Amino acid sequence: MQIKNCRFCDSEKLKVFLNLGKTPPADQFLKIPFSKAKSRKYPLKVVICQNCNLVQLNYTCSGEVLYQQDYPYESDITSEGRNHWKKFSEDIISRFKLNEKDLVIDIGSNVGELLKNFSTKNIKVCGIDPAENIAKKAISRGIPTIIDFFNRSIISVLKEKKIYPKIITGTNVFAHIDDINGSLNVIKKILKPDGIFIIEAPYLYNLISGLEYDTIYHEHLTYLSLKPLKILLKKHKLEIFDIQFKDIHGGSFRVFIQHKNANQKVQKILAQIEIKENDLKIHNIEKLNEFAKNVKNHRKKLIALLKDLKSSGNKIAGIGAPAKGMTLLNYCKIDKQFLEFVTEVSNLKIGRYCPGTNLKIVHDDELIRKKINYAIILPWNFKKEIMKNLLNFKKSGGKFIIPFPKIEII
Repeated sequence: MQIKNCRFCDSEKLKVFLNLGKTPPADQFLKIPFSKAKSRKYPLKVVICQNCNLVQLNYTCSGEVLYQQDYPYESDITSEGRNHWKKFSEDIISRFKLNEKDLVIDIGSNVGELLKNFSTKNIKVCGIDPAENIAKKAISRGIPTIIDFFNRSIISVLKEKKIYPKIITGTNVFAHIDDINGSLNVIKKILKPDGIFIIEAPYLYNLISGLEYDTIYHEHLTYLSLKPLKILLKKHKLEIFDIQFKDIHGGSFRVFIQHKNANQKVQKILAQIEIKENDLKIHNIEKLNEFAKNVKNHRKKLIALLKDLKSSGNKIAGIGAPAKGMTLLNYCKIDKQFLEFVTEVSNLKIGRYCPGTNLKIVHDDELIRKKINYAIILPWNFKKEIMKNLLNFKKSGGKFIIPFPKIEII
């Protein structure tokens, strides 16, 4: 469904600056090639609200399509990710002095990787996730999980279960929520007076400066920065009191939120970030149009490289099948004409096909067995771990193509 109003402030002043065409949902990995399945594609256009400056998609795919059709993402798949969630939990426990009387809720809790780290410290936890196949894995790991969407309708369930958390986390999920105002109404009602709401999401500046257009897909409805977040939270009598920047996922920011005028002191870094966002002009339409032009140039360069390698008799494959990689494949129209296949370590994806393509997903072992010369790393944000794990491929003469933030061969 195309939207006419801003998700944060309801303004109709939405300006398109990037069109990535029509793509299927990035996590819709089918058991047959796309050419046979002929699944539906949806518009992938990015707009900026000229009232509150929120960057967002102007089209909403239903949550049922995105998350309740055999959802294939597991948050514990990389050691870098597992270490990140462990350190996240340790920082929160220490900073806010959590104990066994406190409750932590994680919105979009997936297989419970983050909550597991709180649970092992005897802190009460509860996950909320709409993907039944994934939530059941969390439950099997001992993480209590409500299988549902976190929207305004969930309030009755939470009140019935007397769920009033000290901490609510939303890591890489806040930007997935369409009815964000309804969700914040729920948070406002259940979060304890001294409670903390913590979101972590890719930061708009990193997306622009790193040309990370592959992070744009239908699950990511909004692309966050401080200015529009402050405007949104003010409506709900919530306030940001601190922000930290993290390297994960190509550059994210962790935002700490409390009830207006609650216990936590508002940190000076917020004013500094506001000034920097203004100086960097990340909400400026000319800057965003320039970004869109750079996206087109990146596509040209990547296609030229693949054509050159292919014409020289090289065999090329893709490594990893993250959602972001599917945006790259579809926007650049990379299919069997360039790649032999795409490899994975996740059993949820092996044997399936990359959305919008005829590229089959196979195990990493096929890189050496099929004598691949070049492999493009689609989850480039985990490139160090991936290259370390595929040392045998490198020793056999294989080379890695890193697509972002600049195209390079290693």
